[in-house]
Amino acid sequence: MSSSATAAGWAKQAWASLGRLSYTSLSLLALPSYAAELAAHALTGQQTPDLAYERLGLCTAERPAGPVLWFHAFSIGESAVALPVIFRCLLEYNEHVHVLLTTSTPEARTLLQNSLPPRVTVQFLPLDNMLCMRQFLAHWKPQACILMESPAWPALVECCAAAGVRLALLNARLSSRVFLSWFCSAPRRALLGSMLSSFNLIVPQSDIVSGSGPAPVTKDRSKLA
Repeated sequence: MSSSATAAGWAKQAWASLGRLSYTSLSLLALPSYAAELAAHALTGQQTPDLAYERLGLCTAERPAGPVLWFHAFSIGESAVALPVIFRCLLEYNEHVHVLLTTSTPEARTLLQNSLPPRVTVQFLPLDNMLCMRQFLAHWKPQACILMESPAWPALVECCAAAGVRLALLNARLSSRVFLSWFCSAPRRALLGSMLSSFNLIVPQSDIVSGSGPAPVTKDRSKLA
C-alpha cells in the first residue's frame, strides 16, 4: 500500500473518530433535557409513564429465554415492510426464538402492541445515546439487530458492534435531505461510512419484495435454532 493511500486511510479514521466523538458528546449533553421533557409528558398525561421509561432504555418487559431477534422500524410505514420478514422468522425458527420490535412513534407502538403473536415484544426505541443504548442491550441481549431503511443510528450501531450483535439493514435508503445532512461535513461522511461498514448484511430498497425478501442474518442460523 502506498504512503498516500495509508495517509488517506488514517485521515478517514480520524474524521470518523471526530464525528463519533461529537455525536456521542452532544447526545449525552442533551439527555437531561430529553429526560425532563419525557417526565413532563408523563406527568401531564401526554404519554404513559412506561413510554417514557422505554425511551430512556428502562425496559418494561422481561426478556424471554432463548435467542432474540431485534427489529427496528421507525414508524408505521417501516413496520409494514418489517412485518412480513418478522412473520417469516417466526415460521422458520423454532418456538424458542423470540422477536423484539422497536419503533419510534407512539402511533406505531399503539397499533402493534396487541396485534402481534405472543413471541413478539413491542417497545419504544431508546434515545440514541451510549448510556440508554447500553442499558437497553444489557437487558435484551439480542443475537441480531435488523434495521429498516435508515442506518443513521450512531449509538445503536456502535453499541451493537461492541457487543457482538450482528447487524442487518433491510430496505436500505437515504432520502435526499438525510443524504445532504450526512455529507455536509467530512466527520459526518466518515461516521456514516464507519456505521455502514459495521453491517453484516445490507439489502437496498429496490431488492425488497414484501413477503419474499431474504431471511435476515443467515450466516450462522444454527446459533438461533
